[in-house]
Amino acid sequence: MTNNHKDNNTCPSCGFAIELDYCSKCGEQKLNGSLRSLKNIVFDFAEDLTSLNGKFWKSVLLLSFKPGHYDYNYHIGKRVNYTKPVTLFLLINILFILFSPFTDFFVNLYDQLNLQPYSAWIAEGFNNRLLQLDMSYEEFSLRYDQLVIVLSRTLIILQVPIFMLFVSVFFYKKDYYLSDHFIFALNAHSWLLLASVVLQVSFTGLNYVFSFIGLDINVFNIYYTTHKILIVLYLLFAAKKLYQFNWLRTISTVFILLFALRLSHTAFRFVQFLITAYSV
Repeated sequence: MTNNHKDNNTCPSCGFAIELDYCSKCGEQKLNGSLRSLKNIVFDFAEDLTSLNGKFWKSVLLLSFKPGHYDYNYHIGKRVNYTKPVTLFLLINILFILFSPFTDFFVNLYDQLNLQPYSAWIAEGFNNRLLQLDMSYEEFSLRYDQLVIVLSRTLIILQVPIFMLFVSVFFYKKDYYLSDHFIFALNAHSWLLLASVVLQVSFTGLNYVFSFIGLDINVFNIYYTTHKILIVLYLLFAAKKLYQFNWLRTISTVFILLFALRLSHTAFRFVQFLITAYSV
């Protein structure tokens, strides 16, 4: 691991000497405590929200084909050439809302009440909600299933801070801030949404082709297997690059991250149920 990011007098983007607060060559801002704050990350996205330029595509390509490089560049202060992570997530989320034919991020009412680890815990509260609204199960279910499709795609970002907490524990490292773990979690979900869109559109098209030529092949089983393999590979290489661990520690920990991703997804589904049920 290089220590270039510890030299505050050298620009991490172009290597030019920084005399004041900004690099006189490329405009990169000198890294300081405020730039590492979560507040700065949230406020900064508004600056780039309407700017779909080369930064966006460069960020997408880096996120897609070099897992962890986008995260690591942000960690060392190499930021001026890329779209802010929060902005990138929101833009990819829009693509996901528009072009994702199906998604694992929303769960219908029947599955919530019967197939989730917490289903038994929410049964009494659900029955009280029906009594409060004086509504039949069938009517509530219809309204719920229509509403959750809309809400789930816009609430995905709620899964990020849950996953961040697990990441900050399992990948603790000195000189890494909470914002670094947040960026890792955020970029992981940006990649997850982007991969879902690309794979779902591709496999949906492939399914139409197979149906047209008369081949009875369930391409969506292949999709789910491919998706899971890609998630493992992304987390492996992204964690290795950002945290600069050796391969042994990275491999041994990535399975914990997969478990953490599942736990955060389950927690997200529970939160999704509460928000949707009390929005009906």
